[in-house]
Amino acid sequence: MRLITKLAILFYGVMILTLACFLGLFVLHLISLADVIFLAETVYNDHQLRMIAGCGALLIFLINWFFIEAISGKEQREKNIAFDNPVGRVTVSLIAMEDMARRICLKFSEVKDVRAVRIKATKRGLDVRLNLALCSDVKIPMVTANLQEIIKHKIIETMWVKAQEPFVIGATTGGIEEKVTVRIDVTRIVGSDKRLSDSESTLKSVSNLQPTVPFQGYRA
Repeated sequence: MRLITKLAILFYGVMILTLACFLGLFVLHLISLADVIFLAETVYNDHQLRMIAGCGALLIFLINWFFIEAISGKEQREKNIAFDNPVGRVTVSLIAMEDMARRICLKFSEVKDVRAVRIKATKRGLDVRLNLALCSDVKIPMVTANLQEIIKHKIIETMWVKAQEPFVIGATTGGIEEKVTVRIDVTRIVGSDKRLSDSESTLKSVSNLQPTVPFQGYRA
């Protein structure tokens, strides 16, 4: 987690905790209404305290604006891939890549539903996360291994122009090969109302790739 994100969490945590403590003390009558009114009147009638309160409010506003810009800018950079063509830079939205991954999943008869697809750009490359519902009586290791292999190679095939051509994920530059990670969460297994197709034939119909690597075990 980046330092600026940690600082933002600390800032908002302190602000919310302070407000919650004040409200808690107030409703428990540990802080009286007269004390609150006296403090408000003191700040309102004292020019110097009014200036200090105004500067504090302005400082909080500027800090809040800074964190919003920094975090939203980071999120925006993580949702794009950029590469350089001879006549200029091209930026590809990861939402388009998510749609492509969803369509690939739906071509598998073993996949009952695609609940969520999220592709995130990190310093290590592209992190693809799929949330799927599979049909019953399927070989989950083989189906998921084929899906992972197809999606990984399709992303490489789509974005890779020529060998060693650099691309940019946010502020990171490097080769796309060996940097695409596909993670699958099987959240539901439902009954199937159609005959399941063989996974290897599905693999060939979706992409003209080499046969996928055999299943090598899984971890919880």
